[in-house]
Amino acid sequence: MTVSKRFKINIMGFGTLTGTYSHDWETGVTRYDVTGPRVAGTFTVQLSPHRWVKYDAPGVSPYSSTRFSRTGEEATADVLDVNADTVMVEYGHSGYTEHLRKDRPVVNGVRLVGATAVSLAKVRERSAARQRLKGRDIVCRRQVGTIHTTSVPNATADRTAVVIHGLLVHWCSRPENGDLRRAACRAEANGWRIDSAERDVKSKRDQLERARMELDRAEAYLRQLRGYADMPPVTPYAPPAETSS
Repeated sequence: MTVSKRFKINIMGFGTLTGTYSHDWETGVTRYDVTGPRVAGTFTVQLSPHRWVKYDAPGVSPYSSTRFSRTGEEATADVLDVNADTVMVEYGHSGYTEHLRKDRPVVNGVRLVGATAVSLAKVRERSAARQRLKGRDIVCRRQVGTIHTTSVPNATADRTAVVIHGLLVHWCSRPENGDLRRAACRAEANGWRIDSAERDVKSKRDQLERARMELDRAEAYLRQLRGYADMPPVTPYAPPAETSS
């Protein structure tokens, strides 16, 4: 993580968010330790560098896409895109298992759990209209028991959405935002995707080699057929006429 920096975000009709933020340049994750009106805890923000496109779209390299889905008859490819427009906001930090993350935020007295994907396009749209994200725009849950979760009250979801909106406006406005995006793509590429792509290339090379062998056999058979087909017509054998002595 980089050295933490202070931030202060004034949100009209809500109040002021204060705290610190820091970046992890290995993963592209930004950690926000937040205090605000009935809000306290940690939110982490990271680009979700995935984009589904038509597999044969111009400029899309098949070598960068190894997962496929099918909608109707249209195949699509999952590619990494540094300009992707979705981020993941996690509640808490330092834990792959969501309910074990540290410093999960408490909003309206409710401790949040999990994460939510957020469209930056929607954040920009709402900001342009002098509006903010609503609770219905995010996933906002609390823990029940050891591993189960349930939705939080609407007022808590709405307050959480306002906080996330403010943090994402701040995140997008950082001069280092482009570097964070590249770091997130690098982290994603260095994970399972490299292994998956290498397996995919090996599999396709094996398929290509088998196809070449089959092609060689097919061409040899075609040459044999053409050899027979190009023969002149066969003249029936006629024995020589017998002569009388």
